[in-house]
Amino acid sequence: MTALQLLRRLDSGPRGLTQTQADERLARFGENILPARRPVPWFERFLLSLRDPFTAVLLCLGLVSALVASWGTASVITVLVVVSCVLRSSGEFGPAVRWLKRHETRKRFTINAKTKDSFPRYHAATPNL
Repeated sequence: MTALQLLRRLDSGPRGLTQTQADERLARFGENILPARRPVPWFERFLLSLRDPFTAVLLCLGLVSALVASWGTASVITVLVVVSCVLRSSGEFGPAVRWLKRHETRKRFTINAKTKDSFPRYHAATPNL
């Protein structure tokens, strides 16, 4: 599919939408935002953190150590795995993600039909995250 065919299929053109078209689509389809994600419980994040390759290697080493009855090594490795998983599941990246969501903006490209500006006009909107 060529770019022109795609634009025709989307009922648009090479210069984008006019303000009237953008307003009509906004009224018809609503805001262009993703649905809110459900928060992932901590125990699910804990279990998902076990899929990390480094953690998986440590788990295998811990199992091998336990099989050969090297209990000291097995217990140290188990503590390392648990601490790693707890740190990951506690949301160590939470503050950074919240900051990014708070400072994200969306831009909508329209052409002002009244003045026929050749420059794009951007409307920044803060998302509802």
